[in-house]
This record gives sequence, C-alpha cells and structure tokens, in this order.
Amino acid sequence: MSFIEFRDVSFQYPGQSGLALEGVSFRLEAGTHTAIVGGNGSGKSTLARLIIGLLIPKSGQILVDSLDTAFPGHHRTIRSHTGLVFQNPSSQIVATVVEEDIAFGPENLVLDSREIRQRVIQSMEETSLSPLSLRGTHQLSAGQQQRLAMAGILAMGSRCMILDEAESMLNPSGRTQLNRLLVELQNAGHTILRISHFMEQAVLADRVLVMNDGHLVEDGTPRLFLQRSESLKGWHLKETPAQELNRFLFGESDQFSPVLTEEELISTLKDRGIGCRITNKEELRSSKQEEQVISLKGVSRSYSKGTDFPVYALKNVDFTLYRGESVSVLGATGSGKSSFLQTLNSLLLPDSGEIRLLHENPLDKRTDLRALRWRIGLVMQQAEKQLFAPLVGDDVAFGPSQQGLRGRPLALRVKEALDQVGLPFETYRDFPVKALSGGQKRKAALAGVLAMNPEILLLDEPTAGLDPEAADQLENILLDLQSRGMSLITVTHSVEQALRLSRRLVVFKDSEIFWDGDAADFFTRQDPSVPGLDYPLSSRIAAALGAVHPGSILTPRELLDSILLPSGDKSYE
Repeated sequence: MSFIEFRDVSFQYPGQSGLALEGVSFRLEAGTHTAIVGGNGSGKSTLARLIIGLLIPKSGQILVDSLDTAFPGHHRTIRSHTGLVFQNPSSQIVATVVEEDIAFGPENLVLDSREIRQRVIQSMEETSLSPLSLRGTHQLSAGQQQRLAMAGILAMGSRCMILDEAESMLNPSGRTQLNRLLVELQNAGHTILRISHFMEQAVLADRVLVMNDGHLVEDGTPRLFLQRSESLKGWHLKETPAQELNRFLFGESDQFSPVLTEEELISTLKDRGIGCRITNKEELRSSKQEEQVISLKGVSRSYSKGTDFPVYALKNVDFTLYRGESVSVLGATGSGKSSFLQTLNSLLLPDSGEIRLLHENPLDKRTDLRALRWRIGLVMQQAEKQLFAPLVGDDVAFGPSQQGLRGRPLALRVKEALDQVGLPFETYRDFPVKALSGGQKRKAALAGVLAMNPEILLLDEPTAGLDPEAADQLENILLDLQSRGMSLITVTHSVEQALRLSRRLVVFKDSEIFWDGDAADFFTRQDPSVPGLDYPLSSRIAAALGAVHPGSILTPRELLDSILLPSGDKSYE
C-alpha cells in the first residue's frame, strides 16, 4: 500500500514566473527507504514541504496515508504521522532547553506525562542527546540542532521521517550513527525519505529519485548511478566517492570494472590480487613566512558562566597562524570549531588567555573591533543568511561602502569580488538575490566578504548543503585564493576536503585542540574515531589491501603511487 503518492503534481511559488515542480508523479510504499537527489534548486525541498502540507500544489494531488494534503483539516494527522527535519533545523526549535523541545510535540498530542517522559528519554538515547538534555537550545551546534529535530520527530511517534540534507552538518561518526538509526527505523516499519547530496549515502536507499529543474527525471535503484553515470553532471551530481576513486585508478583502461560502493571497490581490487607497498609520505610544508598573524595562548570561552550549567565553547586553546598559511579544522559537532572561528573574528571574546589578531589585542578597549573584523573576514555556516540586500551588487557593495569607498572605486571593488567567485559583474550586479540558486547565494556571500579585502579568510562549512557541482566550484575558488597568498582557515566535516585544502589539520574534541599538525602524522599516530572522524577513503582502501601504514596514504594520487600489482600485470606501465 502506498504511504505517499504524487499524482501529476505541479507547484509555483508566489511571484515566480516558472514552476518549481512540474508534472511529478510517484508512489512510495510504507516501510521503504527512498533517496531524493538533485542539484540546488531542482525541487527537492519543495517536494518535502508539499508532503507535509506546508505547501499546497498548484495542480495535481498528493496523498499521505490516503489523506489529501490540500485539505487543512488533514494537516494535523499528516504531520503527526510524517516528520520533516529541515535544512536549517534551528527554524523548528521552539523551546529553550533540549528535553523541553523534544517534549513539545508529544505534549500537543495530549499524552500522559509518563508516556511523554518515556518518549523523550528514548529519543534522546537514539540520537545521542542524553548528555545534553538540560543544555540550552541556543548553545547547540548546527549538527546538534539537526539531531534535536530528529529526536522531536521520533518522540512524536511518526511513521515516516523526511530528512532534508540532515547529514550536511554531521561529522563522519555522526553520519554513521544516522545511517544505523535509519536502518533500525526502517526495520521497525518506518518509511524513510532522505534528501541528500552525499552520493555514498544515497546508495544506501532501496530506491533513488532524481530531480532536475523541477522534474522527476529518474526513478530506480541506486545502480542507476552506474547505468547513467554520463548523465550525472547534467543533473549537477557526481559519482559516488568509490566510483570516482575507481575511475582515477583505472581510467578507461581494459582493467576498469564499474563499482558503486567502497565494499565493491575493495572486492574488485582484491580479486585482481592488488596490494599496497610502503610509500614516502608527503611532508607538511612549513610556512616560509615568519610573521604571526594570529596567536592564541590558553584561550578559554564559556557560555552561561556563573550558572549551574556552564558550557565551555573553548578550553585552553593554543594556536598560531602565519601569513599565507592554510589550515583545515575538523571535529565532531559541538566540539568548538565554530566558536573557534568566531573568536578569531572577535565576534566572541575570550574569558581568559592571551589573543593577538593581526598584532591587535581584541580584549583591549582601545582596539577598533569593527576595523579588525574587516581585516579578518568570516563566512558563516549557511552563509546565504548573510545576504540582506534585494540585489546582488548592492549586497556585495555594503561592506566596502562601510569602509568609505564610493563611486568608481566601490564599483571596481564589487566587480573584482564578483568576478573572483565566478559571478560575472555585468550579469549579476542587478540580479535579484532571491532568484539565486543555493550555490550562487554561497558565492555571493563570499564575494561580500572578499570585497572588504580581508587579510585572513575564515570559512565555516563553506560547501555544506551545496550540490556536488557547486561544492567543487566553491572549493576551486578557495584554492585559487590560497594560491594568491590569502591566509585561510576552513572548518569542514569532510576529511577529503580538508586534505585538498591543507596538509595542516587542527582537530577539535570537547572544546579543546586534540591535534594540530601534519595530516599524515595524525592519521598514522592517532585513532581518528576518538575525535569523531574517519580515515579518508584512500586510507581505508589501502588498509583493506594490506598497507603497513595506511594512515600515510591520504589521497587518490598517493594510493595510485602505492599500488602493488601482481606479477606480470602491466596495467600502470
């Protein structure tokens, strides 16, 4: 029996000339796990909101558990059966304390107090929120907010869970935990609908729906990524990481054998008798510059200080950055990464310790903090929220105008910033901000920061929530800035992205710096699961092939260089 059914559904947002969805039809059976993939602006989130009645179709019909979503009288029942975790979960948090927010839904179902308490405790255990039960919701990281939203849905007793990029702010261990939870829910009869840009997560589903420009263009099993790999780029998608690595290793040679998952790649390599030899690791290149542009010594920062529930954002942090250096920051959700960046931008000031930012002391009342923040640009999580002007050019111009630029110098500064991020000035200066795609909004926000000519650029999850094509474009922009001598500090949940941007890793755990140094040394000497990380894919493949020190093999190139072929195999010659 169908739990969700779309019948030739079209939808149009008010004030927009085109359709956000057009002629979409499909059925989802109860107890199944379906992934919805597609580029930014393809209609995935619109589809999710239509399911729970937050939006009403322009034409067609949507049935959820046989109830028509177009009738307002059905909405309460539909939403008690079907829960949605939004891309921005902070928008669905209603209470000030974690356990109270989880209890909000069951309380509105008028359940017995003992039943409510039992549901709250169980949902916190399933989402690993028990230690944070009395934490203020405003003190949660973005990843913790996503888990809180999931806990609230579980406490409602929903039979269907819709996750809109729910893993975008989760660290590797958090994504593993999410996958395990979804399997348990499906085994218990729940229907799972998962919107994701992580192709390795999408292949875990029973079925995949591909959206492109408001149309449902593919409907099949995850094997369609093999069958239609040539179409993925046109859909603003990429192959799975295992597919990409397999293609990098073998290209289009006779030895190429299509694979979809990490397990399939390992099996294929082992079947061919391929192993790994010891290779010389790439050493961390220390900066030739001697100028320290950031220095932290024993820096601590806490929230709710002096109360019964103080929360440390940072504890005894020591850190130094040299001019022109690039650093990647990793760690579990809530480990202190965002607080670290906000401290470096002087949005947060330390409770204790010593801090110097571009030779200025932000704790000195004589320091001009506004001028200091201009010199250290911060691109926040979900940076599109930094956009506020109606037109792109006006938004980018705001920062430099506050610095005193006017007329032609201001226009040239805006042009340079927009061109730098791949939004041509002539095309986008008078372009409406609300008409930008998700990736374009992220680029516009970055342009607004670059227009102030910062000496240091801080980026908090710059590619989270972007489709693979947009994420690659933004990452290439960062690499270009790095090549021009910009000092970069990038927070990311992707180990592979961290390695592409820098070989110096700063890893946070429980508000403290767990590691600061060479990436190969970290993965060779430490267990990355301790701070909530995982080995990069190339390391995991090397380990499966018998490498003695797989932690020193971090990238596809290093894996290729370490490949040990069976006697007589000339594949790489």
